[in-house]
Order: sequence, then C-alpha cells, then structure tokens
Amino acid sequence: MLSTPVDEFLQYQVLDSELKLDVLDHLPADLLAKIDRTRNRIFYDDLRGLLPLPPAQRLRLSDEGRQEVRLAMEQYGIPENLFRTRKTVAFVWRYRAWGSAVKPIGQPSAESLVDKYSRVFRRLIDDFDCHVLITGMNPASQATDLSRAGPKYAPFGLDLPAERCTYLQARNWVADLEILSRCTSAAVMASGISEALDAHRGGGAILLDPPLHYVLMLLKYRVALYNYMTPRGFARIWSRPHSENRLYRWIAEDLRRAEQ
Repeated sequence: MLSTPVDEFLQYQVLDSELKLDVLDHLPADLLAKIDRTRNRIFYDDLRGLLPLPPAQRLRLSDEGRQEVRLAMEQYGIPENLFRTRKTVAFVWRYRAWGSAVKPIGQPSAESLVDKYSRVFRRLIDDFDCHVLITGMNPASQATDLSRAGPKYAPFGLDLPAERCTYLQARNWVADLEILSRCTSAAVMASGISEALDAHRGGGAILLDPPLHYVLMLLKYRVALYNYMTPRGFARIWSRPHSENRLYRWIAEDLRRAEQ
C-alpha cells in the first residue's frame, strides 16, 4: 500500500458498470470515501492537445520498474534478445460487452475476429518470421494467479504456432505495457491499454475493428490516438470492413519499414 497518506483519488469513468462491478464494489469504505462517485471524469478531456507525446515527455521506468519488466519477461519466457533478433508484433485483444463504457455497435462476433486475426498473424509469421506478443487473451495458459488477469481477459487464444507467440499474463500492467511497446508493430483492439500503448509508442498503433461508438468518441473528444487525426489514420479507422488483406498490409508495412 501507499506509504504517503492520500486525501483524494481522481477516478476516471467512475460510473462505468464494469469498473463498479470489478473494482469499486470491492474497495473498503474508507477508500471509497476518497473517490468522487458523482462526477464521471473523462480522461480524453485531459489528453486533448497533448498527443502524440514526444520522447522527452514519456515516462521512463524506475530501477524498480526495469526489474519488474525483467521478472515479467522471465515469467513469460521472453528471451532478452527477442526484440534484437526477430521482428515482433504486439496484439491487444479487448472484446466489448454491452455493459462497458464503449458499446459494441457494429462489432463482429468474437469467433469471426479470432479466426481473422489468427489468419493475419499466421501469414505475417510465415512471411516475416516474426513473433507475436498477446495480451487480453488466454490467461490460463501460463498464469498461476488468475486474479491478476481479471474478467476482461478472454479464456481462449489465437490459432498460432506455440513457438511463435507469447501470451502476457497480467503479472504487472506497467511491465506488460513496456514489453508490448518494444515490439516492431502494434495491432490493437479498442481498450485502455491500447490507448496507453499508442501514447507510449508516440502513436502508430494499428486500431483493429473499432466499434462505431468508440470511433465517435475519438471524434467527439478530438484525442490524437492511433494517428487518426492524419488523413491516412482517419481513412484507416473509417475503412470498413477491416478485411484480412487490409490488416495484413498495414502490419506488414511496419515490419518492412524496420528492414530499411
């Protein structure tokens, strides 16, 4: 716990039903009293005009943070030299439910997305000999403490060669974010960690099949995530459907650029 007394916690999206069910309902009364549960703070309001972050403004890991990343990589079986010896793709899975802050309007079925993403990443593995690092899926594959993963993690994974993919197991949210940020390319579904990943990388994460509600939120708050405020990024987000060939081409561009 914190060693410094805290008088007030500024909690974003305090009215979100998933946050209430998964987190707030389990907090002690004295801690809840320090959270304003009447104002639904939206972090997009605070981010407007700040993104993309230049390298000098991105938070750096402390010594403890670097140690935690090292321990997380050991737990997940990620070799220290992976990012130097092989192209890598970060993938964030987040399938939206109707109770979440982002409504799944226009969201394809989970089964169809798993099949499509599996085909895309298999093609990339075959063509680029890359390794895929995955979060948000298959928490039971390696985790010993499933409570760390949380209910948002899907109990299934993608159909990929086991030797060419690694599932991050929610040992530490910041450590997982740092590991994913080191990848050659990042392909993400709409989620909080996807936004943090895009910001930490300075933009350029590829947003996959975003629900219409999420795209409208980006437009409403004018937050420069996923490069969507550039003509190319805007066209990518609005181009429908996100076909297998399109997704393959977008990620392959990042991997080819790394060869130059």
